[in-house]
Amino acid sequence: MIIHRKVSREKLLRCLPLRFADQLASGIPEPITAVVLPDQVVTGRKARKALDKVGPDFGGSLVFAARTFSVEALSIITSIGGFTLRTSSDANMWTDQTYEEIKTLIGTHVKTPSLR
Repeated sequence: MIIHRKVSREKLLRCLPLRFADQLASGIPEPITAVVLPDQVVTGRKARKALDKVGPDFGGSLVFAARTFSVEALSIITSIGGFTLRTSSDANMWTDQTYEEIKTLIGTHVKTPSLR
């Protein structure tokens, strides 16, 4: 997790990965605090953890950037007036529970080497 605290829009455009920079709205209130998350799916738990690290004094706007967000994470972020930047479509509306179930299913199908 990378946090850019209270920066201008111009500076944030230079700090954000290119895949997110073009999504940043031009009229967003400054100063901006941005949280860039490397996770494939940001769950509600990860969003709360990031909010705890940011704290209540985040300036004019709070932006979260990640591949995609669970329904719970989006609810948490929008409840405080935050914005999201994402690289995947909204077609996959994950919930925390479905994401964990899929991770578990994938983990149970991993081949283990035979010990000889």
